[in-house]
Order: sequence, then C-alpha cells, then structure tokens
Amino acid sequence: MNLYEEYIESVIQLAKDAAYDDRFDEAKRLLEGALYEEPGYAKVHARLGDLYHYDYENKELAIRHYELAIRFYPDYQEVYQELVTIYQDQRNYVKLKRLLKKALGVKALDPVFLYEKLGMAEEGQGHYKEAIGWYRKCLQ
Repeated sequence: MNLYEEYIESVIQLAKDAAYDDRFDEAKRLLEGALYEEPGYAKVHARLGDLYHYDYENKELAIRHYELAIRFYPDYQEVYQELVTIYQDQRNYVKLKRLLKKALGVKALDPVFLYEKLGMAEEGQGHYKEAIGWYRKCLQ
C-alpha cells in the first residue's frame, strides 16, 4: 500500500469512528472529502453507501454509492450483499435478478447464496418454475 492509499484508508477509519460515535455529518464530510481526492476509490463509496443505508436511511443514495463501488471494484463481496438486502426490502426483483446474475461471476461470493436469492426473486415475481430451478441448484 502506498502513502496515498494509507492516507485514504486513515480517512475511512476516521469516518468509521465518527459514525460509531453518532457523528454522521462528520463521517459524511470526511468521506466526501476522500472522494474529492480519489473519486474511484471503491471502499470510500462502499462506506458512504453504508452511511446512507443505515444511518441516514436514504436508500437511493446508498444504492448509488454501492453501484459505484462495484463499478470500481467488481469483486466487492460485501457491497453485493448490501445491494441484495436493499433490493429485497424494496421488492425490486428485476434489479435484484440483474445484480445476482452479475454476481455469479464473482468468485468471492457463495454461489449457493446467489442461487437461493435468485430463487426468492423468481418466487417473488410468481415465476415458480424458475424459482424451483434455482432452489435445485442450491441443493447440488
């Protein structure tokens, strides 16, 4: 890790500490400053996504930052899981299926988890035959 990455990581840690102490505006300011310095740093987008998802409860901005994190680091396992949670809560099965099919190419993700969620998405849309197919893949 070079000196610049260490700086960005330290800002992320300061933001985590601020959020832990319920200083959400300070955490947001720190992360936005880090994005100004390095707009393509996936971990900053992921952390902002978490902040909007859990602390500000702004799902649209959370989704935006999670999607940017995946754009800059396509194998970001935790971000896929966060997006799956949001899309499931919103019952947005079209976006959920699109995300899960993309996630099938990510080696770090558990395929059984993905198959199960694909089955749930198909079931949520009333596509029971397809859902059964995904559930069977879970069992293999």
